[in-house]
Amino acid sequence: MALGIGLATAFGTGHPALYAVLMASSSAAVALPVIDSLGLRGPTVLSVTAQIAIADTACIVLLPLVIDIRRAPATALGALALTGCATVLFVLLRAVDRRGWRQRLHDYSKKQRFALELRYNLLLLFALSAFAVATHVSIMLAGFALGLVIAMVGEPRRLARQLFGVTEGFFSPLFFVWLGASLQVRDLGSHPKFILLGLALGVGAVLAHCVGRLLGQPLHLALVAAGCAKSSGEALAASVRPYCEAPPVMSCTNC
Repeated sequence: MALGIGLATAFGTGHPALYAVLMASSSAAVALPVIDSLGLRGPTVLSVTAQIAIADTACIVLLPLVIDIRRAPATALGALALTGCATVLFVLLRAVDRRGWRQRLHDYSKKQRFALELRYNLLLLFALSAFAVATHVSIMLAGFALGLVIAMVGEPRRLARQLFGVTEGFFSPLFFVWLGASLQVRDLGSHPKFILLGLALGVGAVLAHCVGRLLGQPLHLALVAAGCAKSSGEALAASVRPYCEAPPVMSCTNC
């Protein structure tokens, strides 16, 4: 929070809470592939993975609240309603799994190559996302909730590979193409101080995540979490763009 107050004071934007949330954010979707590619293992890696997941979830929930405090009660109720939907979904899927229906569907889908599990999970994701939009909650929270449900019920390896392929091969590139195309570079050029603000937010994210070093966390893992904060900040800012009346390029500064 101190970093957020410092940046808001230095640049005169008046959004300390927003900056604090952005600098504290991280991204499990970015961190996990990085950790796997580096071959990092051990208890410290598990602890930083849990830290990233918690920070990611907390920031997804908090960002709409700090952008417009007047909508905080409605947003909180929407988050609770979404949580309730995810809970009901977990109960239903668990009951289906215990009756053996999910395994039968899995075997049939594998034999016929229909990818039925992927299809109905995407359908559930779109349904939860639509509910999130209707209740003014970030669709990222809907995706995270569904991910928890799938993990608790038990994710088949075949479904995991399919989801990874769809995410890395389609949704992730599509998101960054959309994000880049929606930026108003001319507006950014007319406000050069916001370029410095972006750099300052990056440095602040590194400093915020390096605090874990004081508790014995290896510095390289803290830097991995900090490196993922940039991608998470972009995604978080984009996910709450409907809450902002300012141009997209100013979505993290003039909301």
